[in-house]
Amino acid sequence: MNLLQNSWRERGQIMACKVIENLAIETYHNGSDYIDFWSSSNIKTMLKSPKHAHFEKYNAEHKDSAAKDFGTLIHDFLDSKVRGVEFDRTVFYPPINQKTGEAYGSATKKYLDARMEAGGKNSLMSEGDDKALKAIWYNLTNCKYQSRIIEHIIKYGTPEVSIFAESDGIKYKIRPDVLVGGNTPKIIDWKSTADISLEGIQKAIQNYKYDISAAMYQYIEHERTGIWKPFIWVFIENVPPYDFLVVDASPYAFSIEKQGGENIIIPNVGAHTFLTLKKQLEECIKTEYYPGVASRIKPNFESTKRSGKRIAKLQPSNWYNNNLIEFFK
Repeated sequence: MNLLQNSWRERGQIMACKVIENLAIETYHNGSDYIDFWSSSNIKTMLKSPKHAHFEKYNAEHKDSAAKDFGTLIHDFLDSKVRGVEFDRTVFYPPINQKTGEAYGSATKKYLDARMEAGGKNSLMSEGDDKALKAIWYNLTNCKYQSRIIEHIIKYGTPEVSIFAESDGIKYKIRPDVLVGGNTPKIIDWKSTADISLEGIQKAIQNYKYDISAAMYQYIEHERTGIWKPFIWVFIENVPPYDFLVVDASPYAFSIEKQGGENIIIPNVGAHTFLTLKKQLEECIKTEYYPGVASRIKPNFESTKRSGKRIAKLQPSNWYNNNLIEFFK
């Protein structure tokens, strides 16, 4: 792998940069002023094809789910801790059906009307959610191995900083969950997961390509500040017992190592992938051409290289082969 020494764009090369604290999340994602800025999610869709990335960027519909809602709840709760303010959601107790003595279900009109009257979805949480958040906070602050790291993040962190930047013809936007300042600056990302095991976290990083996002955030922060900042994930279990684990992203993203008193920056798999996608996106924006999935197929013969024709040749998976072999047996 190539080594990117600390002199590499040490002062940053951002053509334009705008930093906004406390920008509404909806404005960050969908505000008309920021529609042309590429997020890490947009960049990761380039893996499928530039055509899909461009289409989804300007046409995607954001859908909520129960798991996503709870992940957002955890995120908002920790955001309030970093800010040092009271969490602004109140516990919603659903109305009781007098005939059954049980609470109305969450899909019933009685429940929905009562919730709307109490303040709506975004200002409320269930009694179960409240207990879960208290358990999460207890675990974060009472782990003899990692609680001091959490305390440092809470004490020296600035949450939800929206950064809009332009570099090499691409407009980027990033929104670190927490930027930690001081003598040891870091980028922090809260992640909720159902599997807190080491294997489960590794699988989540790779399946959701968290490493590409981490590398992009490190790259933009370096371009903005001239400082290579370590990227840290805090994985939080979203089911009992609500355990957590602080994870260093350097084996996946940009690794910052000391050699001879200087920082040596090593781009690992997520960083290499980001830099490759970045280069392709630069070309797409320059030419205003976003090729489809066929661009991901390598030419098989010299003649196709000259003609530009590419035919996909997919190999059956081992599972498919073995399954049919067992069937015929």
